[in-house]
Amino acid sequence: MRTIALGLTLLSCMGAAACGDSGTTSSQGGGGAGAGGAGAGATSDTGAGDSTSTAQGAGGGGGGQSGPTTPQWPFDRPPLDELSASSKKVYAHWHWFPLSLDDKSGASDYYTNNFMTPNGEGNTHVDYGGFLRERPIARLPRGTADYQVLDGERDAALAHAIGIDGFFVNVWDSDSLLQRWTAIFDGAANVPGFSVAPDFDLSIMGDLSDTALEDEMISFLDLVSDKPALLKQDGRVVVGLFHAGNRSVAFYEGFLDRAQQELGIDVYLVPVFLGVGSDAELDTYAGVADRFAGWGTAIPTAPTSAQDSFARAEQRGRPWMHPLLVQDFRPYTHGYWEAEQSLTVRSGWESVVASDVDWVQIVTWNDHAEHHALRPSTGKQWAYYDLVAYYITWFKEGAPPPIVRDALYYFHRVHPLDAVPTSQVELASCNANCDYALDEIEVVTFATEASTLEITQGGSTSTFDVPAGVHSTRVAALPGRPAFRMTRGGEDVAATESAFDIRDDIAVQDLLYRGGGSLRRESSAAEGCKAVCEAGDAAKCLGCETEPVWLVANPE
Repeated sequence: MRTIALGLTLLSCMGAAACGDSGTTSSQGGGGAGAGGAGAGATSDTGAGDSTSTAQGAGGGGGGQSGPTTPQWPFDRPPLDELSASSKKVYAHWHWFPLSLDDKSGASDYYTNNFMTPNGEGNTHVDYGGFLRERPIARLPRGTADYQVLDGERDAALAHAIGIDGFFVNVWDSDSLLQRWTAIFDGAANVPGFSVAPDFDLSIMGDLSDTALEDEMISFLDLVSDKPALLKQDGRVVVGLFHAGNRSVAFYEGFLDRAQQELGIDVYLVPVFLGVGSDAELDTYAGVADRFAGWGTAIPTAPTSAQDSFARAEQRGRPWMHPLLVQDFRPYTHGYWEAEQSLTVRSGWESVVASDVDWVQIVTWNDHAEHHALRPSTGKQWAYYDLVAYYITWFKEGAPPPIVRDALYYFHRVHPLDAVPTSQVELASCNANCDYALDEIEVVTFATEASTLEITQGGSTSTFDVPAGVHSTRVAALPGRPAFRMTRGGEDVAATESAFDIRDDIAVQDLLYRGGGSLRRESSAAEGCKAVCEAGDAAKCLGCETEPVWLVANPE
């Protein structure tokens, strides 16, 4: 048996097919029973799948004063200055992958020619089918020397648009990457309300001596000390420490002393532990930590997980920054963690909004090698980003925002788990939550009123009743390209087709969950962004935040 969080209601499951079949509903904020939310369990007319539901914020009430209309989402996001003023903060971990590595067209840039093909970088990645299964949404060349700063600004603006307050930038001992990292600080300075903190990677720098590591950290801190976007807490410079347990308390005491004595900088130290840290680690580092943080694991979490971690930190007199992930698939190390479509991200956030946690860290914004990047991409498109936008508003406003537009989001893989690739030797295996690694499609509906959901695969349609609010429906995945439609009173209120085919015959293993949504698809049909990008209009291409994205990763 397992327990998962869904709509702040504890569900007990004896297998994925039984997970939430009862249509358990949690009515919060706006609509409640009057919006069709309470007790409106989903049922399948065909018996082909299972459903889980939460009715949240449908109709009136809910998350505070509305801001400008945001038609790309099923809710209206409050004004950004209101979200930024919240005492609850959302940060995202910025890793190695910029929007562009070489300022070339996405059709022929380094990502396309080297990371997205098994034969890239001189066949370095051929055994595991290529380095990446997705890439950042491509852009056309900027043609300016400061393109890295402009890309940093774009990253910061994309993150800030959903209420993210800043980046923790992963830093290690590489002179060749200094410009890339400082470009994030410089670009972020052009995004009001957005800040950046250095986050030293003590795993990558694990082989350095204490002296050499301390020198690297002091040198980088000095380099960014006058950056306007530098994140500060209570007047102190925030510094993250990934895999903090790799060094002693004495080492950190020496670093803090040097920062103050040599640079005149008082540091607000945030050790980040693997998972959520052991009790022994929290005890050991409580004396030097200003706030504890964890890295998390990309599997569904229990409703109390955030509060449990908060309480462990509070017992030691420290606040807690909670980790939140969407999925984790690493071809190059041959492993994945079963995220169950969107359940990992939804259960993690629902745990947070039910807790006393005041800071969270999204793991990550852009680590495409481990495929937990939230940044819009050719694989996840905008789907996870849009889901997280909803939960950030809920977290900061204290209530789920009202659902004012009907929308649906789909999540699925592009081949069955047991499909055998023809061009790959080293396959990934499951590391956690493996009993629930199933060949399924999930559709998350945001409905203003009770509706009917249709999922069509291979000419066969499965039909489900869905309540008002946020609702998850899962069905077995079949070969072909699935299509989705939500109707009410015989009229379509939301519809889209997946941008991705599901195939039995594959060249490489690809366990990334793809995603997409109806609202982005609708605007894409009107704007024709793929054609705009292919025609070479750089400015319009950059502004196309629609689906299917240009160069969508639909494997052949």
